[in-house]
Amino acid sequence: ANAGDVILTTRSNAFVRALAESTIAVALQGDGTSIADADIDAKNQVTLTGDATLKGANVKLFAGRDQKGEVDIIDAFADSYIRAYSMLPNIIDPSSRVVIHEDNDIVLRDSAKIQALQNVFLRNVEGSLGSDRGHERGSATSLSAVPYGIDVEDDPSTTNTNTVSIAP
Repeated sequence: ANAGDVILTTRSNAFVRALAESTIAVALQGDGTSIADADIDAKNQVTLTGDATLKGANVKLFAGRDQKGEVDIIDAFADSYIRAYSMLPNIIDPSSRVVIHEDNDIVLRDSAKIQALQNVFLRNVEGSLGSDRGHERGSATSLSAVPYGIDVEDDPSTTNTNTVSIAP
């Protein structure tokens, strides 16, 4: 009997850019904050439950990539800037925050079955750029009798979880 391949895939493409800019101009003293938050929560899950049965020559379950091997493309930018002008020193606080969480899960439960004439592939992979995705930038400048400037630290939070669960 002729049987074709069965391929189930999930993949995410996500891009977020948050930008906050503040200008403060007062006679004596000013204070202010500028907040830019960028959050991505990508969940790719292939689940077989109950009496589900997949049959084929090759059976491929991919989470976090497509059948051609292209993985998740996820990235985020948060930029926060403040410019403050006054006679006395200003109290300013720029804040940029990036949080990226990626879950790639393959779940087989209950009495779900996979039957293949050749091979079974269960594959989940982290998206492109890995821990290099996510960028936080920003600065604050206070022009007053006591001028100063500060920069935002580039420290995004990026996590990835890849699981394959087979449970009765």
